[in-house]
Amino acid sequence: MAFWNEIGNRIAYLLRRSRFDREFEEEVRFHIQARTDELEQAGLTGAEALRQARREFGSTLRSREETRSAWQMRWLEDLGSDLRYAARALRRNRALMLAAVGSLALGIGANTTIFSVAREALFSEASCRDANSLVQISVSGNPWIPMSQYRFLEDAHAFDGLVRMNIQMVVNWRDGNRSFRLAGTRVTGNFFEVAGIPVAMGRPIERGESDVAVIAHGFWTRHLGGDPNVVGRTLALDGKPYTVVGVLPRDHRMRFDAVRNAGYFFTSMTTRR
Repeated sequence: MAFWNEIGNRIAYLLRRSRFDREFEEEVRFHIQARTDELEQAGLTGAEALRQARREFGSTLRSREETRSAWQMRWLEDLGSDLRYAARALRRNRALMLAAVGSLALGIGANTTIFSVAREALFSEASCRDANSLVQISVSGNPWIPMSQYRFLEDAHAFDGLVRMNIQMVVNWRDGNRSFRLAGTRVTGNFFEVAGIPVAMGRPIERGESDVAVIAHGFWTRHLGGDPNVVGRTLALDGKPYTVVGVLPRDHRMRFDAVRNAGYFFTSMTTRR
């Protein structure tokens, strides 16, 4: 309780500092005058008594500083003084002010972006049934080995399900007279079933399907205008038609993507045993 009383007193001093200083000055004058009267009664003249009383009392400036230190939040007052000095300096030099504000904005923006990306990549939950149960496997560190090389895992029933995905693919999308280079991911037909990835519209890719695609929400809104009839639409990818069967949720995030919505679409992929 005493701690909070002290904090309250210090805050009160900050808000009414001029009043505290005025009361201190009155208190000092009272003590000096009282001692002066005592010395006069002892036989000293008025001027001598006043000088003697002031010598005995000591430096009023030192007393003022010691009294203030008992009530001040020194770090807060120093911060306020530094900010006021900086504001005066910036007002005198507008170019310096603009450079300082620009540097702060750039630094804050860069740090916010890095934090957001790191948060998405490291801490956000993946859009699947159970992210902690997913394992990424590669033989000898090579992610491009054919699916048939993993047959021993499927035959040993080491996992509940085994799927394949080729991430960070780049394909050409032909839209009328325009062409776009898009990022995508090819997956096996059981990918959505095993990983438990939801879709916001339509349905996921199913076993045995080929030439079908599930597109990202961002791709659907930015490139296809949020067409509500997008399911069933045909996309020409690398000169081959793919039918859109579903749209991913807005907040979709893959377990092994570096950034949310890294892939614009998923397309089916046939595998050979």
